[in-house]
Amino acid sequence: MIMSKPKYRWWSYAINVVEDFIQIPDGPELGSEPYQEWSAVQRAVEITLHLPHGIDRFAVMKLMYQGKKKQTLKDAADRVGVDEAVAKIWHGDFMRLVGKELGFFVKE
Repeated sequence: MIMSKPKYRWWSYAINVVEDFIQIPDGPELGSEPYQEWSAVQRAVEITLHLPHGIDRFAVMKLMYQGKKKQTLKDAADRVGVDEAVAKIWHGDFMRLVGKELGFFVKE
């Protein structure tokens, strides 16, 4: 399968940070750079959980980025019970939120 290039340079970085966050739920050592990244994703998760369908939104992210058997977007959407197009929107929303929390966007 051919993957398109990410639209933003920070996109791949954000994906790696999310994967690390999901693998280390308790967080790294306080004050370290990984902690700042972890904390940014934690804030994005908290915001996401308060959105409509927040639990399902985060469930899609966990299925896509957790463990050795990561799910594709389509498989994660099927497991959560949402349309693939909806999951794609949720994924983009979440990754942009992570990017914002990491400081790649000006906070409003």
